[in-house]
Amino acid sequence: MNRRTPLHRTTPLRPAGGLPRVSPKQGQVNRAKRRVYDATKAATCFSCGEACQAPALTPSHILTQGRHQRQRLNTLNLVWECWPVHCLWENNKADYARRFPEAFAKKMERMQQLDPQAYAFFRMKNGGLFTANGVEQ
Repeated sequence: MNRRTPLHRTTPLRPAGGLPRVSPKQGQVNRAKRRVYDATKAATCFSCGEACQAPALTPSHILTQGRHQRQRLNTLNLVWECWPVHCLWENNKADYARRFPEAFAKKMERMQQLDPQAYAFFRMKNGGLFTANGVEQ
């Protein structure tokens, strides 16, 4: 029976925790976002008006951070919402528009100010939200 010789490592293993959790560039972005969040922190939900404690109140971006990276630190793009309302905005825009028509209209005004192209695309994609709910003509 032929025995294989074990492989020998030519470089030492990295110690546990040797790699940074985030890149230096992402660290800068995170610190900048934290400064903006701290400066714009609200005590009540933008949509429902409920007073919420810190963990329940979350920052909500009108234009997504992934697609609109230049707008992620813009204070006009940021509102504070309680977690249930934030989830509704992210996952069910029709229900959000029906339950909170004033907040939806304000968000649409801000979206149009921030990026008219993104607003036009949002309107095209979600046309029923504007006509069925009477939010806009």
